[in-house]
Amino acid sequence: MTRSRFILLMVLLACTCRVASAQPCTSEDWPCFSMYPVADVPVWVADTNDPDVAAPLLIYLHRYGPFGGTAITEEHTWLKLWPSGSDEFDGYVGLRDRVVETPEGETGWIYALPNGAIDPTNACDSPDVIGQRYWNAFDDCCAFNYMGEGSSGLSDGAPNHAAYINDLIRHIKSTHNVDPNRVYIFGYSAGGFLAHRLACLNGDVGYYAPDEPQLIAGIGSYAGCVGTNPADCSGVTPVNILTTHDLGDESVPYAGGAEELISACWPKYPRFHEGAWGTITNWVMLNQCDTTAEVLDPVAPFDLNVEYSTAQNLRWSNGRDNSIVQHLRSILGSHRPTLSMRARDFIIQWYTDHPRPDPEKPSNEPCPADLNHDEKVDGADLGLFFAAWNESGPADFDQNGVVDGADLGTLLMAWGDCP
Repeated sequence: MTRSRFILLMVLLACTCRVASAQPCTSEDWPCFSMYPVADVPVWVADTNDPDVAAPLLIYLHRYGPFGGTAITEEHTWLKLWPSGSDEFDGYVGLRDRVVETPEGETGWIYALPNGAIDPTNACDSPDVIGQRYWNAFDDCCAFNYMGEGSSGLSDGAPNHAAYINDLIRHIKSTHNVDPNRVYIFGYSAGGFLAHRLACLNGDVGYYAPDEPQLIAGIGSYAGCVGTNPADCSGVTPVNILTTHDLGDESVPYAGGAEELISACWPKYPRFHEGAWGTITNWVMLNQCDTTAEVLDPVAPFDLNVEYSTAQNLRWSNGRDNSIVQHLRSILGSHRPTLSMRARDFIIQWYTDHPRPDPEKPSNEPCPADLNHDEKVDGADLGLFFAAWNESGPADFDQNGVVDGADLGTLLMAWGDCP
């Protein structure tokens, strides 16, 4: 073979390889999307973990790249739930050092940090969507390269990230001692959208078939929303919901609307999300919670980037199987907060206090008789209790439909400071 023919052959082979690597991926071809196979996802186990005691599992879903890029990057630079820390307002015991008390004994958290997808091909030449890592949750977020004509739906080949996280939970259960009643998701922005999708599909046998759905106890999101297509959210099995959103968020507006990135690529076919209030309404309806919110103590400070930042704290209780919906509405913050230690502690304590909804348990709250939420059961709670006599509501501790003598016994047994 002459030198010129050899060079030509090598060029052709190189071109062939590049073309092959740029072919569309199948929906569950994780290496093609530059994702970890589930067996390779980083899993951190707390120093306090006892392998003989079933432990809570938290899975973190990062935001849309390039701002974070990977879950570990965001944990180190933004979220910081793993290490202990302090600021001028408070201290925080991180997941690495936190002790979890269970009926079986004490143990520590398990923390998983998967990465979303990067597409090998792009349907849009916007630099905002080329080579960025994302999660495919709903039609509007965030598989941008699979959005075409029409106001809903995606083209074939978009990654099935709900199936991926379901597989990941099953795999971690096979390698670690996980409490099946304490599997949690926390998502930021695009990751928050996927957290809501996973809650929408919780227990949906038809969607995950032939695999078994891995039940989730609760999801938390920062600036994440549900989609606008009701078919995407079945709400088969109740799940506890914590949504956090800032009124001044410009990337994912609190009131809902079209995503800027979608408009840049397909201006004639915008996709919309529900916004914070639409998301809350969705979950209050699906969980069948009380339609009137309890106003709890705010989380302040919430965002250290903003002076006087406060998060209003609202909760809708008494849902199916005693599920709840809770909302932190951040005031004077942004899409990219610096969470205070109080905010971090609130998030982890919320997960700790809310195992998987169970109809046999009268309440998922650690101190249900504390009706005014001042961390003690006293005369003020007794007054609220008698005001609700013969009615239903938060004072109906045994969930029999009416506040009566049995509930009074529960309140008197809890008299004093909350645990």
